[in-house]
Amino acid sequence: MKKRMRTSASIQQRARELRQEMTPAERVLWERLRNRRLGGLKFRRQHPLGRFIVDFYCASHRLIIELDGPVHKAQRDYDAARAEYLRERGYRILRFSNEQVLNDIEGVLEVIEEVCKSEENGPCSVGGDPGRDGAGAEATDRKHDPTQ
Repeated sequence: MKKRMRTSASIQQRARELRQEMTPAERVLWERLRNRRLGGLKFRRQHPLGRFIVDFYCASHRLIIELDGPVHKAQRDYDAARAEYLRERGYRILRFSNEQVLNDIEGVLEVIEEVCKSEENGPCSVGGDPGRDGAGAEATDRKHDPTQ
C-alpha cells in the first residue's frame, strides 16, 4: 500500500480557493472529466498532493494532468522541480497548454484516455516539462505527442 502524502491545512484551503478560481481551460477540461465522463475514470480538480496542488488527478492511475499558460523562467524551474518530486513518488504527469485544451479538447481527451488504457496492459512512463514556452506536453512513451 502506498503511503499517503501529508497535506497542510493551508494547502487544503488554497486548493478549495483554486477550485473557485479555475481558468477557462481548466473549466473546459473539468466539464469533460467530472462525474466519470471519460472512460469511467474518477478525476479530482485542484487536488493537494503533499505540499503541491495539481490541476487534475486520477488516483486509480496515479495520473496528474497539468495545464500550462504563459510562464516565465522561474515558473518553469519550479514546475520542473515539482514534476521531478512527484514522479519520484510514483505519480505520472501529462502536461497540456491552455491553447491545446481550448482548441483541441477531443485530442487532449484522446491522449488522456490512451495513457490510462495503456497502463492497464503494463506500466508506462508519462512525463513532461513545460517546455521553453510553458505550453508543451510530453508523453515519453506515447505515439501521439500532445505538443503537436
